Amino acid sequence: MKITAEDYAPMKAFFGWMLDNGMPLPAGLRAGRHPMILLEAAEQKSAKAAHASLALAIGDLVDLFADIGKAQTQAFDEGLLRAGLPTLTQVKARHWTKVRSILKRGRLRSESEFHALRNVVEAMPEGEIDKAWAILAHYEKNAAVEASR
Repeated sequence: MKITAEDYAPMKAFFGWMLDNGMPLPAGLRAGRHPMILLEAAEQKSAKAAHASLALAIGDLVDLFADIGKAQTQAFDEGLLRAGLPTLTQVKARHWTKVRSILKRGRLRSESEFHALRNVVEAMPEGEIDKAWAILAHYEKNAAVEASR
């Protein structure tokens, strides 16, 4: 999933809402390790780093909530709508649209796409898993060749 300058703020707010309402953080989490603090640190480095970090975090979140039931998804969606934020259903659709386009294309164009596909490969329908693993392996092989140059 690509996060643009226009949708950074609402997607950041979506992520924060989901952290607060859908995903209790570990009790012993050090204050400086909270995901929102880490995201704000990335913002201080560069907008590009923050956008990439948020995209990866939301991809992980989508993966985490991939198997929740319809009732739980609806409850999250209602809470997000009340807060004026994108719904979990909308974010999942946006994420899966990217994955579908990768599968159709048959190759990855970026590390961001690699992570998007890698985050969901185990949850994919059985007929698509082998193709997804092959795409990931090809990307990793090419990345290793590039790194050795």
